Amino acid sequence: RAGRGVVSAPTFDHAVKDPVEGGLSVASDVEVCIFEGNYLLCDEGPWSRIADEVDDRWLVRVDAELARQRVAARHLKAGIENTMADALKRAQENDMVNGEYVMKHSFGRYDVLVESIEEHNGKP
Repeated sequence: RAGRGVVSAPTFDHAVKDPVEGGLSVASDVEVCIFEGNYLLCDEGPWSRIADEVDDRWLVRVDAELARQRVAARHLKAGIENTMADALKRAQENDMVNGEYVMKHSFGRYDVLVESIEEHNGKP
């Protein structure tokens, strides 16, 4: 927005599994900036202030089992877990809990709702 200086925002480092304060800087002359993150539309502070600062708010909804499978596969690929059983357990006990929280506290705070689907051989 006009009149603002550089804005810094946190990023997330999957290697250390933690946010990085000030990991991203956005110059004042940037006209379009796309932010992605689980908590950006949440109705609880400090996240709740973000919705009023952006022009478009999109929420991606995904079937819970599909999300669990995707997250478990990511845990395996990243070496966080060594077996699919352990990866599924971790996803269920941690990531899915966070996902449920995010959906509950973000629902209705969007302009566009996108349904995530799994494609197989280029077909849904």
